[in-house]
Amino acid sequence: DNGTVLDKLTIDAPNAHVESEFAVDTVEIVRVASSTFKALDKVTTIKVQNEAKIEIGKDVVVKPNVEIQTDKEVKLVGKYNKVTTTKDSQIRLEEGTKIEEYTTSMTASQSMITGGEIEKITAKSNLKIKDTKVKDTEIPSTTDKKLTIEVQGNAVVKKIVNSSIFVPSSSLI
Repeated sequence: DNGTVLDKLTIDAPNAHVESEFAVDTVEIVRVASSTFKALDKVTTIKVQNEAKIEIGKDVVVKPNVEIQTDKEVKLVGKYNKVTTTKDSQIRLEEGTKIEEYTTSMTASQSMITGGEIEKITAKSNLKIKDTKVKDTEIPSTTDKKLTIEVQGNAVVKKIVNSSIFVPSSSLI
């Protein structure tokens, strides 16, 4: 480590497995092989535009933020600060993966998250939660539509708070 921090690293390598040993502010993943982009040093933000597996090395202290800009499956391995989506999404958290905060896109019709652990979900669109341990889930007051949150498999959701203007009818409770 020579103390150099890259401002932006763009990766468009559809057949490559990429390991980054640089500290980077923003990594934009246009395409990588179905294998992996692996961060071995601090990355502030990772933007994913296509199917990918993102791995954060065990020695990386600062948890990155991830913006998922694709409806194709994205696999995450490691520990993350915030994960947000910009459209319908399919996210698979590998064994031991943890996210502090996950927010679905308000413009998405359906998002799905599978596996891992999440401290807090902010649901702004329909969401399927499968085999995931979730501490808190909130439907924010800015949500202007009815949402469906499906809990599947071995998922455990400890708390859901509906702050939206849409209150579920008694038949749904």
